[in-house]
Amino acid sequence: MKNLQQYEKLFSRDFSLPSVEAWVRGESTNAKGWTTQKQPFLPYIITERLDDTVRFYYNLQGVAWIQNLLLEFARKDKNFLSKIEKTVLEKLQFIRPIYEKEKVLDLGNLKRFLKELEDGYPWFEAMWWFCQMDKENLGGLKLNKIQKVRALTDTLCNASDTVIRKSLSEIYPNLGYFSSLLTTQEIYSGKIPTKKELTKRDKSYFFGNNQLFVDKSKSSIEKALGVTFKINTFDDNAILIGSIAQKGKARGFVKKSWDTNKLTN
Repeated sequence: MKNLQQYEKLFSRDFSLPSVEAWVRGESTNAKGWTTQKQPFLPYIITERLDDTVRFYYNLQGVAWIQNLLLEFARKDKNFLSKIEKTVLEKLQFIRPIYEKEKVLDLGNLKRFLKELEDGYPWFEAMWWFCQMDKENLGGLKLNKIQKVRALTDTLCNASDTVIRKSLSEIYPNLGYFSSLLTTQEIYSGKIPTKKELTKRDKSYFFGNNQLFVDKSKSSIEKALGVTFKINTFDDNAILIGSIAQKGKARGFVKKSWDTNKLTN
Protein backbone atom coordinates (compact mmCIF):
# COMPACT_ATOMS: atom_id res chain seq x y z
CA MET A 1 0.00 0.00 0.00
CA LYS A 2 1.34 3.43 -0.95
CA ASN A 3 2.39 5.65 1.96
CA LEU A 4 0.46 8.90 1.71
CA GLN A 5 2.13 12.20 2.55
CA GLN A 6 0.75 13.49 5.83
CA TYR A 7 -0.29 17.10 6.27
CA GLU A 8 -0.66 18.81 9.62
CA LYS A 9 -2.62 21.99 10.29
CA LEU A 10 -0.23 24.54 11.75
CA PHE A 11 -2.45 27.62 11.90
CA SER A 12 -5.60 29.30 10.62
CA ARG A 13 -6.16 32.75 9.15
CA ASP A 14 -9.00 34.83 7.75
CA PHE A 15 -7.31 35.48 4.40
CA SER A 16 -8.56 36.45 0.96
CA LEU A 17 -7.96 33.99 -1.87
CA PRO A 18 -5.26 36.14 -3.56
CA SER A 19 -3.36 36.25 -0.25
CA VAL A 20 -3.59 32.48 0.02
CA GLU A 21 -2.36 32.01 -3.55
CA ALA A 22 0.62 34.32 -3.07
CA TRP A 23 1.66 32.57 0.13
CA VAL A 24 1.17 29.00 -1.07
CA ARG A 25 2.66 29.39 -4.55
CA GLY A 26 5.50 31.52 -3.25
CA GLU A 27 6.56 28.88 -0.75
CA SER A 28 5.80 25.73 -2.74
CA THR A 29 5.64 25.70 -6.55
CA ASN A 30 7.33 28.97 -7.58
CA ALA A 31 11.05 29.20 -8.29
CA LYS A 32 12.85 30.26 -5.12
CA GLY A 33 15.56 32.46 -6.59
CA TRP A 34 18.10 31.63 -3.89
CA THR A 35 18.33 28.00 -5.10
CA THR A 36 17.51 26.02 -8.24
CA GLN A 37 16.35 23.09 -6.10
CA LYS A 38 12.62 22.57 -5.90
CA GLN A 39 10.50 21.56 -2.93
CA PRO A 40 10.27 17.74 -3.28
CA PHE A 41 7.34 17.28 -0.93
CA LEU A 42 4.58 18.80 -3.02
CA PRO A 43 1.91 20.03 -2.61
CA TYR A 44 3.87 21.04 0.56
CA ILE A 45 1.09 23.43 1.64
CA ILE A 46 -2.62 22.73 1.27
CA THR A 47 -5.16 25.27 2.45
CA GLU A 48 -8.77 24.61 3.32
CA ARG A 49 -11.36 27.36 3.59
CA LEU A 50 -14.18 26.44 5.94
CA ASP A 51 -16.42 28.55 8.20
CA ASP A 52 -14.87 31.81 6.92
CA THR A 53 -11.39 30.67 7.97
CA VAL A 54 -8.47 29.33 5.94
CA ARG A 55 -6.60 26.43 7.51
CA PHE A 56 -2.97 25.96 6.47
CA TYR A 57 -1.77 22.34 6.30
CA TYR A 58 1.97 21.73 5.90
CA ASN A 59 3.93 18.64 4.98
CA LEU A 60 6.40 18.54 7.86
CA GLN A 61 8.92 16.61 5.75
CA GLY A 62 8.87 19.60 3.43
CA VAL A 63 9.47 21.93 6.37
CA ALA A 64 12.51 19.87 7.43
CA TRP A 65 13.79 19.81 3.83
CA ILE A 66 13.79 23.57 3.40
CA GLN A 67 15.25 24.26 6.85
CA ASN A 68 18.09 21.81 6.23
CA LEU A 69 18.75 23.28 2.78
CA LEU A 70 18.92 26.81 4.16
CA LEU A 71 21.35 25.74 6.89
CA GLU A 72 23.51 23.92 4.35
CA PHE A 73 23.73 27.02 2.14
CA ALA A 74 24.48 29.31 5.08
CA ARG A 75 27.28 27.07 6.33
CA LYS A 76 28.89 26.75 2.92
CA ASP A 77 28.57 30.41 1.91
CA LYS A 78 29.39 33.09 4.48
CA ASN A 79 27.58 35.66 2.31
CA PHE A 80 24.33 33.70 2.03
CA LEU A 81 22.56 35.40 4.93
CA SER A 82 23.62 38.81 3.62
CA LYS A 83 22.19 37.89 0.22
CA ILE A 84 18.86 36.97 1.83
CA GLU A 85 18.79 40.25 3.81
CA LYS A 86 19.65 42.37 0.77
CA THR A 87 17.12 40.70 -1.50
CA VAL A 88 14.32 40.87 1.08
CA LEU A 89 14.88 44.62 1.38
CA GLU A 90 14.72 44.92 -2.42
CA LYS A 91 11.48 42.90 -2.51
CA LEU A 92 9.96 45.16 0.15
CA GLN A 93 10.67 48.43 -1.67
CA PHE A 94 7.35 48.57 -3.52
CA ILE A 95 5.02 46.65 -1.22
CA ARG A 96 6.12 47.81 2.25
CA PRO A 97 4.99 51.47 1.99
CA ILE A 98 1.65 50.15 0.76
CA TYR A 99 0.93 47.47 3.35
CA GLU A 100 2.23 49.54 6.27
CA LYS A 101 -0.29 52.27 5.44
CA GLU A 102 -2.91 49.76 4.23
CA LYS A 103 -3.46 51.80 1.09
CA VAL A 104 -6.36 51.25 -1.27
CA LEU A 105 -5.01 50.59 -4.77
CA ASP A 106 -6.46 50.97 -8.24
CA LEU A 107 -6.52 47.91 -10.49
CA GLY A 108 -3.16 48.57 -12.13
CA ASN A 109 -1.30 49.03 -8.86
CA LEU A 110 -3.13 46.11 -7.26
CA LYS A 111 -1.93 43.83 -10.05
CA ARG A 112 1.63 44.98 -9.46
CA PHE A 113 1.23 44.61 -5.70
CA LEU A 114 0.03 41.01 -6.08
CA LYS A 115 2.93 40.17 -8.37
CA GLU A 116 5.56 41.80 -6.15
CA LEU A 117 4.10 40.13 -3.06
CA GLU A 118 4.19 36.66 -4.61
CA ASP A 119 7.67 37.20 -6.08
CA GLY A 120 8.94 38.16 -2.64
CA TYR A 121 7.56 35.15 -0.78
CA PRO A 122 10.42 32.70 -1.52
CA TRP A 123 12.86 35.21 -0.01
CA PHE A 124 10.58 36.11 2.90
CA GLU A 125 10.15 32.40 3.57
CA ALA A 126 13.92 31.85 3.72
CA MET A 127 14.32 34.74 6.17
CA TRP A 128 11.37 33.65 8.33
CA TRP A 129 12.65 30.08 8.61
CA PHE A 130 16.06 31.22 9.80
CA CYS A 131 14.35 33.29 12.49
CA GLN A 132 12.14 30.34 13.51
CA MET A 133 14.89 27.76 13.93
CA ASP A 134 16.12 26.68 17.35
CA LYS A 135 19.47 28.13 18.38
CA GLU A 136 21.02 24.69 18.73
CA ASN A 137 20.25 23.95 15.08
CA LEU A 138 21.80 27.18 13.84
CA GLY A 139 25.32 26.07 14.73
CA GLY A 140 26.51 29.51 15.74
CA LEU A 141 25.08 31.42 12.77
CA LYS A 142 24.64 35.10 13.61
CA LEU A 143 21.13 36.34 12.88
CA ASN A 144 21.22 39.84 14.37
CA LYS A 145 20.98 41.61 11.01
CA ILE A 146 18.42 39.29 9.47
CA GLN A 147 16.22 39.56 12.58
CA LYS A 148 16.14 43.34 12.15
CA VAL A 149 15.03 42.94 8.55
CA ARG A 150 12.48 40.34 9.61
CA ALA A 151 10.89 42.89 11.97
CA LEU A 152 9.95 44.94 8.90
CA THR A 153 7.63 42.10 7.84
CA ASP A 154 5.80 41.62 11.14
CA THR A 155 2.59 42.98 9.62
CA LEU A 156 3.24 41.96 6.02
CA CYS A 157 0.69 39.15 5.71
CA ASN A 158 -2.22 40.65 7.64
CA ALA A 159 -1.73 44.17 6.31
CA SER A 160 -1.22 42.97 2.72
CA ASP A 161 -4.47 41.06 3.00
CA THR A 162 -6.17 44.26 4.16
CA VAL A 163 -4.77 46.11 1.12
CA ILE A 164 -6.03 43.38 -1.20
CA ARG A 165 -9.50 43.22 0.34
CA LYS A 166 -10.04 46.97 0.49
CA SER A 167 -8.76 47.48 -3.04
CA LEU A 168 -10.92 44.70 -4.49
CA SER A 169 -13.99 46.10 -2.73
CA GLU A 170 -13.34 49.48 -4.38
CA ILE A 171 -12.57 47.99 -7.80
CA TYR A 172 -15.55 45.62 -7.77
CA PRO A 173 -18.17 47.39 -5.61
CA ASN A 174 -20.96 45.15 -6.91
CA LEU A 175 -19.20 42.13 -5.41
CA GLY A 176 -18.54 43.66 -2.01
CA TYR A 177 -17.09 41.09 0.41
CA PHE A 178 -17.14 38.37 -2.26
CA SER A 179 -14.47 40.16 -4.28
CA SER A 180 -12.00 38.64 -1.79
CA LEU A 181 -12.77 35.24 -3.36
CA LEU A 182 -11.46 36.17 -6.80
CA THR A 183 -8.33 34.38 -7.94
CA THR A 184 -5.22 36.30 -8.92
CA GLN A 185 -5.66 35.21 -12.52
CA GLU A 186 -9.24 36.48 -12.57
CA ILE A 187 -8.03 39.84 -11.28
CA TYR A 188 -5.30 39.96 -13.94
CA SER A 189 -7.64 38.94 -16.77
CA GLY A 190 -10.80 40.75 -15.67
CA LYS A 191 -12.81 37.57 -16.26
CA ILE A 192 -15.07 37.65 -13.22
CA PRO A 193 -16.88 34.41 -12.29
CA THR A 194 -20.58 34.17 -11.60
CA LYS A 195 -22.28 34.83 -8.32
CA LYS A 196 -22.95 31.12 -8.02
CA GLU A 197 -19.25 30.26 -8.33
CA LEU A 198 -18.12 32.86 -5.80
CA THR A 199 -20.80 31.71 -3.37
CA LYS A 200 -19.43 28.17 -3.59
CA ARG A 201 -15.91 29.42 -2.85
CA ASP A 202 -17.22 31.36 0.12
CA LYS A 203 -18.65 28.15 1.54
CA SER A 204 -15.48 26.09 1.10
CA TYR A 205 -12.46 25.48 -1.10
CA PHE A 206 -9.06 23.81 -1.10
CA PHE A 207 -5.93 25.28 -2.68
CA GLY A 208 -2.70 23.38 -3.27
CA ASN A 209 -0.27 22.56 -6.07
CA ASN A 210 -1.50 25.74 -7.76
CA GLN A 211 -4.97 24.22 -8.09
CA LEU A 212 -8.25 25.52 -6.70
CA PHE A 213 -10.75 22.85 -5.70
CA VAL A 214 -14.30 24.03 -5.03
CA ASP A 215 -17.21 22.05 -3.62
CA LYS A 216 -14.99 19.08 -2.75
CA SER A 217 -14.82 16.97 0.40
CA LYS A 218 -11.61 16.52 2.36
CA SER A 219 -11.56 12.82 1.49
CA SER A 220 -11.80 13.60 -2.23
CA ILE A 221 -8.85 16.04 -1.92
CA GLU A 222 -6.82 13.38 -0.13
CA LYS A 223 -7.49 11.02 -3.00
CA ALA A 224 -6.85 13.60 -5.73
CA LEU A 225 -3.53 14.80 -4.29
CA GLY A 226 -2.35 11.55 -2.71
CA VAL A 227 -2.22 12.97 0.81
CA THR A 228 -3.74 12.47 4.22
CA PHE A 229 -4.72 15.17 6.70
CA LYS A 230 -3.62 14.62 10.26
CA ILE A 231 -6.30 15.20 12.85
CA ASN A 232 -5.07 17.92 15.20
CA THR A 233 -5.76 17.75 18.91
CA PHE A 234 -4.60 21.29 19.78
CA ASP A 235 -6.66 24.45 19.78
CA ASP A 236 -7.61 25.81 16.34
CA ASN A 237 -5.84 29.11 17.03
CA ALA A 238 -2.61 27.50 18.25
CA ILE A 239 0.62 28.21 16.42
CA LEU A 240 3.41 25.65 16.13
CA ILE A 241 5.74 26.98 13.48
CA GLY A 242 2.90 29.01 12.29
CA SER A 243 2.76 32.76 12.23
CA ILE A 244 6.13 33.02 10.60
CA ALA A 245 5.40 36.41 9.09
CA GLN A 246 3.20 38.11 11.60
CA LYS A 247 2.43 38.66 15.26
CA GLY A 248 -0.88 38.85 17.07
CA LYS A 249 -4.31 37.71 16.05
CA ALA A 250 -5.56 37.59 12.50
CA ARG A 251 -7.80 40.41 11.43
CA GLY A 252 -11.38 39.60 10.52
CA PHE A 253 -13.69 41.21 7.98
CA VAL A 254 -17.43 41.67 8.01
CA LYS A 255 -19.24 39.70 5.36
CA LYS A 256 -21.68 41.70 3.26
CA SER A 257 -24.63 40.32 1.35
CA TRP A 258 -24.90 40.29 -2.41
CA ASP A 259 -26.71 43.14 -4.08
CA THR A 260 -28.58 40.88 -6.47
CA ASN A 261 -29.89 43.82 -8.48
CA LYS A 262 -26.35 44.71 -9.54
CA LEU A 263 -25.05 41.23 -10.30
CA THR A 264 -25.27 39.08 -13.36
CA ASN A 265 -25.24 35.32 -13.30
